[in-house]
Amino acid sequence: MAKQVNPLDAVIANITADKLLLTEKNTVIEKAKEEKKIVENRIKEYRKDLSVFIKYATEEQVAQIEELGLDVSETSSKGALNPFSQIALDALTEAKGNKMTNGKLYDAYIDSLGKEEEAETYSIFNVKLRQLFSQGRIVKKQIDPTKPSRDDIISLVLDNN
Repeated sequence: MAKQVNPLDAVIANITADKLLLTEKNTVIEKAKEEKKIVENRIKEYRKDLSVFIKYATEEQVAQIEELGLDVSETSSKGALNPFSQIALDALTEAKGNKMTNGKLYDAYIDSLGKEEEAETYSIFNVKLRQLFSQGRIVKKQIDPTKPSRDDIISLVLDNN
């Protein structure tokens, strides 16, 4: 003969099971939120890269970018600096004599990052600074060709207008 289950025991068992299920679902949700944040950060970085490369885009590529829902006019504004260039420009403006070594400039970039942001490598940072060199806003003086480029002096070009 089957043992009769007390209704209160059944309710307690259901609550216990659902609490376990809720804990599992919350874990899944938190993991999904973390994964979502990672993807959002990648898209944010792609937008930064896009702001650098948009001036080289073909009409077809511009159309593809617009289909993605990105504002091309915002990213292609000629006066806007990429984030790396803006950080470097700000650091040089505040530096004594408006110059610092390339290594110190990279360190200033690292210091400007938030806790959640991941730093680009030294090489990538220097590639993204080319915008300032090409605009004539900064110049580089190589101290010793046998030493690493981190020792080179980067100077801000001041307008005398």
